[in-house]
Amino acid sequence: MLQLVEGRRGFVQVRIILVIGLLAVVRKLILIDLEAVDAPLLFALAAAILALAASLALVINFDPTTKREE
Repeated sequence: MLQLVEGRRGFVQVRIILVIGLLAVVRKLILIDLEAVDAPLLFALAAAILALAASLALVINFDPTTKREE
């Protein structure tokens, strides 16, 4: 993945896409009627949130321009 995304601009674009996707899924979760929805949809939304959050954490962790205090 680091070879595909080069430079600060690429990491910023990937982070923006992941944050927008995460916000869209969370918005869907907020707007659905929990009494009328079935369990598989809730599990699918939870899996999507976990996958997007894990991807965002990896991108932030491997961003070479992010300064970390060690």
